[in-house]
Amino acid sequence: MDKDLNKLTKEFFDCLLNWNYEKITQMCNQNINWVVYAPHPIGGTYQGIDGIINLLKKLERKIPKGLTFIFKKIVIQSPFVAVEWIDLGLDNRGNSYKNRGMNFISFDEEGKIKEISEIVDSSVLNELFN
Repeated sequence: MDKDLNKLTKEFFDCLLNWNYEKITQMCNQNINWVVYAPHPIGGTYQGIDGIINLLKKLERKIPKGLTFIFKKIVIQSPFVAVEWIDLGLDNRGNSYKNRGMNFISFDEEGKIKEISEIVDSSVLNELFN
């Protein structure tokens, strides 16, 4: 199961490269809960598929060409995955964007993501959204 969770986690982050909402929603439990520990307007709790799409569209408006993730560390203890990452992209003004963070992901019995807790460098998000 751990190999499957590793593959599913990487697939999920790959979907953020081109904002593949269809694949992202297929990978998530309908009652997903995603908590982002960051400042407004990204910080907060996003519930259900609609909430997740809302979060991702906020990011897409600022980083329209998507994000590339580099995994620094990944720890799997089924059904949980912890990922430390760096993400890279171009903002909507053509400037380079780079942030770092960590996600704690919980999967349900069907291999769908049911919960995500995310910690990011708030100072980078403040620059992006101001």
